[in-house]
Amino acid sequence: MDTQRLILFVIFSFSALFLWERWQAEHRPPPSVPSQSAPKSANDTPAPSTGTPPAAGAPNIPGGPSGEVPKTGEKVTIKTDRYVASVDTLGGVIKEVALTQHRDTDNADKPYLLLQKNENRTFVAQTGLIGESLPNHHTLWQALPGARELAPGAETLELKLTAGDKVTQTLTFHRGSYVIDVSFDVTNAGPAPITPAAYFQFARDGKSTGVQSWGAPSAFNGPVLYNEADKYKKIDFADIDKGKAKFTDKTDNGWIGMVEHYFVAAWLPSDAKKLPREFYVNKLDNLYYDGVKVRVLRQQARQPLPRRRQGSARQHRARRRRTHRCATLRRPAGAGYAEDARQRPRPGRRLRRVHRHRRAPVLSAQVAAFAARQLGLGDHRDDRDHQERVLSA
Repeated sequence: MDTQRLILFVIFSFSALFLWERWQAEHRPPPSVPSQSAPKSANDTPAPSTGTPPAAGAPNIPGGPSGEVPKTGEKVTIKTDRYVASVDTLGGVIKEVALTQHRDTDNADKPYLLLQKNENRTFVAQTGLIGESLPNHHTLWQALPGARELAPGAETLELKLTAGDKVTQTLTFHRGSYVIDVSFDVTNAGPAPITPAAYFQFARDGKSTGVQSWGAPSAFNGPVLYNEADKYKKIDFADIDKGKAKFTDKTDNGWIGMVEHYFVAAWLPSDAKKLPREFYVNKLDNLYYDGVKVRVLRQQARQPLPRRRQGSARQHRARRRRTHRCATLRRPAGAGYAEDARQRPRPGRRLRRVHRHRRAPVLSAQVAAFAARQLGLGDHRDDRDHQERVLSA
């Protein structure tokens, strides 16, 4: 009897072990596989949107030549009432966001780092423009002077980054909010039109975060997206590795982000104007990328009229105004013509002598009734034989 119990115990133990290993294989993060792709600096910039959607998991076309000399940027620290953010001018990348109202899991004396880049972790937010000679997250931007800490009573704080004199990126930080608005101002100085697109993406390693209790299901870590077709959809790192990530990539609504334990970082394109957008995910150099591409809205610049044309238009408007107000003084009066009497009379001067070449002077009262359209001192009837009559003054 004891032997049967021992055999059953051994069978039960092996069954439990196999079930545990199977469960771990399905829920543990995938192992890091060395990538065979080209260097990250040359391939992690999205390609322009085309009619054919890119294959899931495939890197995009190069965003810059390989083998270029590495650059170093300036670290700009922004302080608000909710967090402290670090922006690198090399690429305009948000490399760190420390949530001052949340504590680190391992060290309660430190704030929780949602975005970070160090020797152990990589989770950053990148953005740029897609197009020939347009800046991206490999470009060395220049930070314009300005405040770096949200002042008491101020609701917003702006950080402006410039790439030359044609592109300006503005990051707007808000009081009482974790939202950071990102906008681009592009000036086309050339004769040919351009159609730039902006991309917004996250780059993250595959490490899990948070404290995992023994026997409890592991919290999800990885890309997520939302749109009206897929609703809220999780994308496993394993599906990206295998190139089997399935989702609606082209739509006019929705957002994309990264979830880790209790927190989520997301890019939220505006849904007010239903702008077309394209979502994408891929893996490169042991980093997982998810992002969205949106076309930049074109705004036609108001071109001033040429100086000569502008002056003639102004004179034409003034002529029409004078004609409406002084219509009765445009008609012939006697042997002379009171053409110059169309001008408004100066104060205290009701009569003036109007001359015309080889004509006798004619006294004409320069009076006009602007509102009631009263008659002046000339007969205003059209195409009559009595137009040469002059009423007595």
